[in-house]
Amino acid sequence: MSNEKYDYAEKILVKLRDNAKEQTKTVGEIIGVTNHPEAVQGCGSCSVRGMARITENGQTWIGYCCRGKSIEELPYSGGVTCGKCKRQQQGKRHGQHNNAWGICDNCIFGSGSGEEIIEKSEVDKQLKTVRAAKSKLKKSKQTAAEKAIPYINAGLAESFALAIARGTDDGEIMDLWESDWWKQYKDDDMLIVAVLEGRLTEDKGKYLNSIRSDHERLALTCVEDPEMIDWSEAILNSGFNKVPEAVNDALDGGQPHIIARIRKMKVNTELLPPALDKPVLLKKPPPHMQEEPQEEE
Repeated sequence: MSNEKYDYAEKILVKLRDNAKEQTKTVGEIIGVTNHPEAVQGCGSCSVRGMARITENGQTWIGYCCRGKSIEELPYSGGVTCGKCKRQQQGKRHGQHNNAWGICDNCIFGSGSGEEIIEKSEVDKQLKTVRAAKSKLKKSKQTAAEKAIPYINAGLAESFALAIARGTDDGEIMDLWESDWWKQYKDDDMLIVAVLEGRLTEDKGKYLNSIRSDHERLALTCVEDPEMIDWSEAILNSGFNKVPEAVNDALDGGQPHIIARIRKMKVNTELLPPALDKPVLLKKPPPHMQEEPQEEE
């Protein structure tokens, strides 16, 4: 997950926490025990036998051992048989077995409406997890920057040094650095980024650069989906290399052999690849390839 997504998750959780409810009453205060100091039945919460008090509805015995506990001291969350309303719902309980005695969320917060209860302590746990992951990500980025320093000091461009520091094969990065073909681009060009991130080898990057001037859409399609490279090589080697418009027709989902006949192209039918299952469009086309919105008449 990116730092931006962690920031967004943290923002949502903080907002949830501000609106969450908090319960400070004890078990006895929530279910309403009456003065019955001589009861000997086992405690309805933890099953310990001893002195207890009966609930206001006369059916559940809550021992001295448990009636003073806070809700946070009931260790299990999930299905409970509520000691107050007697319904089986989601809540907190002492026993590990599902639907054991406990107090449902609605009774804990005095709702009774059946609405979903967001408990502040649960939000705090999630918030803690997100912040820990965010801190770990930040630390890893700092570590990568520190690892890149010796290579930058030695003369390597920062983006190349960071790629090595983040674990991309250093052989591929250095092959790219020592070649000339990439120098016509900025290092944030999508083709260069794909090699720096290890999604393309330097050889594949060099190949896509060689076809990019005549078949830019095809080349960038392969950058976004390297599995398209074999299809690209097949259709260009079959005779489509001299007709960029025909390649685009095939990317739009047309049958290559039909396109060739319509355009009266000489092709090697044995090398023609199969038609694509559906039109292939660039997910992130560069600005000059983006269609301008048409003005409404």
